[in-house]
Amino acid sequence: MPSNTSDLAIDFFPRVGFATDEARVRAWHEYRVAADALAELSRGWGAPPHALIWSEQDSGWLANGAGPSGTVIGWLDLGAASVWIERREPQEGCWIELEGRPPAEIQEWIRGAATRLSGHHTDGAPTPPTKAALRAFTLDDPDARADLEALYEGAGLLLSALANTFSAGNTEPPPPQLFASTLNAQITLTVREDRAPMTIGLTAPDDAEPLGSWFARVPEGIQPGELPTGRWHESADGAPCARLSIADLTHLEDGESQCERIVSFLNAILNSYAQA
Repeated sequence: MPSNTSDLAIDFFPRVGFATDEARVRAWHEYRVAADALAELSRGWGAPPHALIWSEQDSGWLANGAGPSGTVIGWLDLGAASVWIERREPQEGCWIELEGRPPAEIQEWIRGAATRLSGHHTDGAPTPPTKAALRAFTLDDPDARADLEALYEGAGLLLSALANTFSAGNTEPPPPQLFASTLNAQITLTVREDRAPMTIGLTAPDDAEPLGSWFARVPEGIQPGELPTGRWHESADGAPCARLSIADLTHLEDGESQCERIVSFLNAILNSYAQA
C-alpha cells in the first residue's frame, strides 16, 4: 500500500482553508450548476452524461469532443470563475466569466463556441435549467474560489496518482471523473482481483457531511479497520463508507500537511480492504 505522499508521486498539493465554511459551501453549490452546463458539451459528443474528466496534461477537469475542425476541450476554471473552450490544433480558444450571468447564457455560449471551434453541431436542445439555475452566478468571493480550486486540483492530482499506482500491468487506468450534477470527483479501484472494487473520491456537501469530505466506499462485508483520522458510517445499501471532513483539514497550515492527512486516511482504508 502507498504509505506517504512521495509513494504517490505528489509533487504539489494546493492548500485548502482560505474561506469560511459558509462561503465555501455557497461556492460549491454555485459550481455544481456551472459544471452541469459545461458537461452538456461532453454529452453532445456522446460521452457519459454530466461527467468531466481529469486531465494530467492540463491539470484541470475537462469536457472533450471532436469535429471536422479539430479536437476541442472545455475547462471549468474554478479559481477565476470562468469557462474556457479551446481547440487543440490549430490552437484557438475563448473564455467567458460566470459572475453575474445566468446558467442558460453560459450554456448557450458553450454550445456556440464549441460548434465554431470544432465544426461539429450538437444535435438536440440543451437540458432546460431548473428554477434555481435561472439565477445569475454569484462567485465574487476570491477565498471561496481559491478553496474550491485547491480542493478539485488536489483531488485530480491524488486520484490520478492512486489510479496509476493500482493500474494492472501496463494498462492505462481510466482517469478520475467529476460528476457535474453532484460535484463528486472519484475513481474506482481494484485493490485485489478477488475483491469487488472500491470507490474513492471527494464529495461535495451532503447530508452525511455538510462541509464536504474525502470518502472511501468499500463493498459490503468488508470489516472496517481503525482510522487514524476520519470516521466510518453505513451507506444506504449497508456498505461501509469512510469520510474525512474538509473541515478537519483547514486548520493545517500547508497543502503538504493536508495531503499527508488525506493519504494517511486512505492508506488505513486500503490496507483494511486488502487484508480483510
